[in-house]
Amino acid sequence: NGLSGGGGGRRWPGEGRHASTTPAAAGRPTTPEEERDRRKVREQNREMNRSGGLTIPFFDDDHATKRPPERFMNSIQEHEARQKQRRHQRETEEGAHRLATPSPPAPAARE
Repeated sequence: NGLSGGGGGRRWPGEGRHASTTPAAAGRPTTPEEERDRRKVREQNREMNRSGGLTIPFFDDDHATKRPPERFMNSIQEHEARQKQRRHQRETEEGAHRLATPSPPAPAARE
């Protein structure tokens, strides 16, 4: 057939591998002690850096006042005022709509 190799045909991934990938014997760790210590310190540092909440300062200078920019505060106040106006307008329109909608006539009284 022209193909070299035993099984005659196509080779599949993993086929022909031997059991040389067996785990190390239990008892003595294969990773050196100093490497394990470095990993432990690195993981502790990573955890310490990760545990705090995300804070984004408005200024890079530590001595500056820690207030948001005035434009930002003004935009929030303007937004709240617009929302309040819209809410008031909706409530007014709903109230006017209720008054303008005629209620169904009462049934005629029988004598």
